[in-house]
Amino acid sequence: MGFLKKLPILGKQGLKHPYNKKTVGQNAEQEIAAVTGQLEETATKEELGDISKLGSNPRGIVDSLIERGINVLDYGLKGDGTTSNDMSIQNLFDSLTSNINLVFPAGIFNLSKLTVENKSGITIKGVSKTESVLRITSNYNQLVQFKGCNNILFENITIDLTDSITATKIKFGESTTINGCSNIKFLNCNIKNKVNKKASSGTLTFWRNTYNVDFIDCDFEEVHYPILFDNNGVNVSRGYVRMQNCDIKGYTTERARKAILFQGTGTRLNTHVFVQNNIFERFDYGVMNLYHVSAFTVTGNTINDCKALLDTDYIGTSPVETAICWLDTAGNGNIGNCVFSDNSFTSCVGICVYLEEVRNGIIRGNRFVDILGRPSGIKTYDSGTFQIISEGNHCIIAVGGVADLQIVGNTFANVERVLLLCRRFAPVIIGGYYLERIQFINNKISCLETAINIVERVTSVQVKGNIATGSNNSFPFIEYNKASTTQDLDYIAVDENTVNGFSTVYKRPANYGNGQFLNNYFRGSGTFFECDFRTNYAVNNNIHATSETARTIINA
Repeated sequence: MGFLKKLPILGKQGLKHPYNKKTVGQNAEQEIAAVTGQLEETATKEELGDISKLGSNPRGIVDSLIERGINVLDYGLKGDGTTSNDMSIQNLFDSLTSNINLVFPAGIFNLSKLTVENKSGITIKGVSKTESVLRITSNYNQLVQFKGCNNILFENITIDLTDSITATKIKFGESTTINGCSNIKFLNCNIKNKVNKKASSGTLTFWRNTYNVDFIDCDFEEVHYPILFDNNGVNVSRGYVRMQNCDIKGYTTERARKAILFQGTGTRLNTHVFVQNNIFERFDYGVMNLYHVSAFTVTGNTINDCKALLDTDYIGTSPVETAICWLDTAGNGNIGNCVFSDNSFTSCVGICVYLEEVRNGIIRGNRFVDILGRPSGIKTYDSGTFQIISEGNHCIIAVGGVADLQIVGNTFANVERVLLLCRRFAPVIIGGYYLERIQFINNKISCLETAINIVERVTSVQVKGNIATGSNNSFPFIEYNKASTTQDLDYIAVDENTVNGFSTVYKRPANYGNGQFLNNYFRGSGTFFECDFRTNYAVNNNIHATSETARTIINA
């Protein structure tokens, strides 16, 4: 890069030409062209690069140099960890129009404020994500902001968002429906913020009409609310968000909050969120909150030592803040576009998966291991008038607006409770906000308490082909309770399950609804059913074994 070292420093007064000492304009591309136009003819191949490699129709030395990148040291920036680079980098961005390729060599570059508007093709690249550090020291009155920009790439660099009470350090878009950003990628970066003490915002904030965002092969170190997508009051009708192959570790000193958070009253009508093959560890207030997205693909993630805690004792209408993964498509999900599969939860506390208004969802092939202990701060899930469930925690909760949900082929090993189906935690307020067509099929279960709780009206539930082992014959495999005489389970089919170590297969307080119980095997000392089947139930070919040899065929 010998040629680049000959480039002069660009400051507020413009570029000083190295040969005629003339001050040229503020546009760096024109300035580079002015310099290269008067290069000595003796410039070596090492200084210019091998022009023959540009092909038969080279686009010119200036284009080649722009692609290689501008070394920020040549434009007044200092990587000494103490100098403010605000003015130097602002001048540099102001002088460029598009295809901006900035190279940060090894060092720590301090930056507290920067505004980049209406630029296309921005690359901020380090020599490696451990050697090149961009330290953002913003406060309440200043931040790094991109407005109306597209095709932004951060690559091979550490983005240190520092220990601060500032809510946002880098912001994409602004508080209007215009000037959103698009096609933003963080590739092989190290992102750390130690702690963001404002619990309602992210230190990397993507505001309103901003879309197509990637985090690929990134490490998040000691983070707390690192990423926020906020579309408050604005409907976003396009794009995707993808987090893939990242290692995300929460802050160890203060309880870390969600790694990825969507919030706002607007709806993302065509936004697909991909969270794939990541590792999440040490988050005490949940991992992901996907609110009002139209589709999600959450696959292959490892979630370890994460919790869903609250700051105060909770008796309320909705436990969404106590969910490790909160998934809400606002009823916009399409067939096959809401997939939660092949994820692993280990040593977690609280609700692992909470679904609201998810249509055509698939929860498949996940592992829930050692999900024990009730989240501290939760006293009860309560509608205000009716206590829904006051014991244990559930790996999965599905509430109002969930329809055509398949929970298939999952493993629940050493967990307290598996599944809660509930219209919502405010039945009087929500009205006809029901669950419809829920399938729980071919799962393997080892749990300490009730496996499946059903509360209020669900139009259809199928429980089939599961192998379930209880702990001490004290809790039913399935228990149904309803909030009122008008809200009943319309239909339940319990077929071909193997149930051992529970007090009964199915418990309900009174004679309501209809359904079928076919070809189940139950090993236990209690009764096969704790309910009254006087109306509309088909009960055939079930086996109740009280010992190895004592078996009874249950028909009705």
